[in-house]
Amino acid sequence: MTSPLNQSGMLPIGLVVDGVRHQDFELRAPTVGDNVDASHEVGNNSALELATAVYARQMIRLGTLPADKINAALLMQLNPMDWNAIEAADGELRKKLMRDGQYLVGGSPVAPSSPATASAQ
Repeated sequence: MTSPLNQSGMLPIGLVVDGVRHQDFELRAPTVGDNVDASHEVGNNSALELATAVYARQMIRLGTLPADKINAALLMQLNPMDWNAIEAADGELRKKLMRDGQYLVGGSPVAPSSPATASAQ
């Protein structure tokens, strides 16, 4: 079942793996750990390469490929239009997190963690 805080999308072209075209995908929210792991994998020389490695970590699925089969090397094979579709889905996911972030625990409002957070509301 898809989490309401995940984002689904469709690659316009898709990736062919083992003779099967994979186009629909689902992203989860990124974490700091995704960024750290991606920078260890690909370095920090290219923002595009780093973003691609982070997207690979955010992917819950791509077509019928499970998350453990999706990596930066696979996503480097994307057509730029497909990469743009993932980037757009990630942008929508970030908007959703900002809008719905107060409901991250079981659909109930979450108390702010600090007085600064409380005064900002």
